Amino acid sequence: MPVPVVLKKIYDYRVPGVLTFQHETAIKKIYVKDGRIIFASSNQKGDRLGEFLLRRGDIDEAVLQEASRRLRMNPDKRLGRILIEMGVLTPHQLFQAVQDQVLAIVSSVFAWEAGVVHFVVGPSRDEELIQLHLPIPRAIVMGARGLPNPRRCIEALGGPDGFVEMVPQLRLEVHVLGLWPDERRLLPLLDGTRTLKTVLDQSPIEPDMAARLLYGLYVLERIRIIKK
Repeated sequence: MPVPVVLKKIYDYRVPGVLTFQHETAIKKIYVKDGRIIFASSNQKGDRLGEFLLRRGDIDEAVLQEASRRLRMNPDKRLGRILIEMGVLTPHQLFQAVQDQVLAIVSSVFAWEAGVVHFVVGPSRDEELIQLHLPIPRAIVMGARGLPNPRRCIEALGGPDGFVEMVPQLRLEVHVLGLWPDERRLLPLLDGTRTLKTVLDQSPIEPDMAARLLYGLYVLERIRIIKK
């Protein structure tokens, strides 16, 4: 079951809990509540906050080493708090960085083509001071954009010969779903008179990106595929 489909099922039931995705030694957890993703964690070194900040240039190696040293001396603290105390980040910068880190962990799971998933109903990570509050439908659209194999998206849509029709509700949700301006220009083509192949050929965005987006909208039941 693809990750977008898993998330859609969780969203439909609005059940709080923890989704655990495992592929080989990698384990990533997504915490959901009230149809939103509120936090994510990972056992991968590259997903840690320090490595994430280093990778995108917010801190350098010397700062990370010093912050890590202080963290070892104060294990009850978190790295983010230490970086604030060092004057490296402001509280606002930390807030944005943690949100971006969580979003990156969530997005990375969409690229997995194999693995095991478990869902455990129960309390969410309400104790986290910084939460994402990302609506699952928007997360599905964002994750679909990064899917590694657009051909599989076309296969999941039933192939290139089906006619694509937009559900009217979609026009009211372009902001909720976070559709980009170019993606919104794709919507008039989804009138039920064009095949998927024609829509991709006429798409205002690159065809592979259009296929990924349409797959995400299909999972969300915001478009229909009609066989004639």
